[in-house]
Amino acid sequence: MFGENGEHWAGPRLESDNPDYEASLRRVRQNYVIQNMLSSVMGTHVNAVVGKEVDWELAPLNVEANDALTGWYYGRRVQETLQDACLPLLWATRTPDETSSILRFRIPKRGLNEQGQAKASGLEPVLETAVRLTHPRPGTAGMLRDEDDEIIAGWYAYGAYDHALQKDEPHLELVALESTFAAEEWTRSEKRRSISGDDTVVQIRSGIDFETIVSETTYPLAGNLTIFEMSRPPLITEDVVSQQDGLNTQWTYLNRHSSASAFEERVILNGMPPGQWVDAAGYTNDDGPRRRNKEGIEQVYKRMPYIAGNGQSNFITGITLPDGSLTTPSMNYRGVSSSQPLLENIKAHREAILELCNQQHRLILGDATSSAVSRVQALQDFTTSLGPTVTQVKLALNWTLKTALMLGSYLDTGRNAFADTDVDGRVTLWAAAPTPDDQRMTIELRTAGFISEAEAMRRVGVSDVAAMQAQIAEEGAELDEPEPPEPTVEN
Repeated sequence: MFGENGEHWAGPRLESDNPDYEASLRRVRQNYVIQNMLSSVMGTHVNAVVGKEVDWELAPLNVEANDALTGWYYGRRVQETLQDACLPLLWATRTPDETSSILRFRIPKRGLNEQGQAKASGLEPVLETAVRLTHPRPGTAGMLRDEDDEIIAGWYAYGAYDHALQKDEPHLELVALESTFAAEEWTRSEKRRSISGDDTVVQIRSGIDFETIVSETTYPLAGNLTIFEMSRPPLITEDVVSQQDGLNTQWTYLNRHSSASAFEERVILNGMPPGQWVDAAGYTNDDGPRRRNKEGIEQVYKRMPYIAGNGQSNFITGITLPDGSLTTPSMNYRGVSSSQPLLENIKAHREAILELCNQQHRLILGDATSSAVSRVQALQDFTTSLGPTVTQVKLALNWTLKTALMLGSYLDTGRNAFADTDVDGRVTLWAAAPTPDDQRMTIELRTAGFISEAEAMRRVGVSDVAAMQAQIAEEGAELDEPEPPEPTVEN
């Protein structure tokens, strides 16, 4: 966070043409202190959206498909991938007013046979072995758009080893619908199509200009691409970054202050350092001040170490003036300077970052003077700021689950059995734990019939609603079983 040329250092610096510029920059870099509030803010935001387990429904309901998706989702840690993808979504990447983050499906070759079908059999094993969701590094993947800013294709750049050339060669993965490959001139494909279907084409190209087509595979994915882009207005703007720069600078000043100004200093004026006058023979002019004594013998003042501490005594003599008189020594004390101004600056920068990112609720967590209304309002502001991220995560979740189902079905059976299946993904906001009043209100709404049982469970903090409903149904069935009659005793 210091920057290659110290661009994030907000303190004083020399001009770049100064001979000491590089040396001074190195000294500042060595003592630069970082408190990464941006990482903390982004982590709080992402955890509030995808920190808890997600939920989804398939329509029409397919128990086998739902079980296969559940096993794949948790077995392949898909939620962790979504969390990773949300972090760059908060930082301005594409333009100052818009961010983007890419998700991409990868099909490992070792999971396929020579015909391009999965080696495993059955939807769940195929998903487990042949379908991967990844989050490419920023700058290695993106979307191609037309003049109307509509997405027409996705791309992913990577290096692959060429055994013939014995080195890594740049490769480009283009993903688009068949109709796009048929119409767009940028494909420059020798296999140009004349049809306008909604099947997805994954084309691998290599070479300096990516003109060589290495492979081309078609998947029936009902119009979905294997690359998806999330986008939203940035949370971490230039204003926030400048506050972070100021925060780090103040921490650096505080660190310097602790070592340079946090100790009491003694300054001796008009006094000679400890030592004694000795014969100047054998000494040079650099060894100390010189004089001639009353006998006219030249002497040099040989300095001795100044020893301070418990049980030590020092006698300071004045400086000999040309007329032979001595000055009167004095000792001045400079006390420890306060670090409170720096601490106030650090607090101001921290508060500014949280305010700009709509996380004022973190400022009043331990503040007993804040009213309940202020706390509720701050939490509502934070929850509202999550809206754009929630929308993108829901879209990404729906795309992820449906595309995984369609890919798994095609790789297993050679056809897409889930083209008409709708996926409704849901996320549970985790801005704060529900208070007793929140839980009481939720129960009242459920009792009045205004919300469903599943929604009520989510609001009171139940993470796995389906499992809880199944457990309640099982316990209810056990309670409904008639008790066996008591044995009778015959006389």
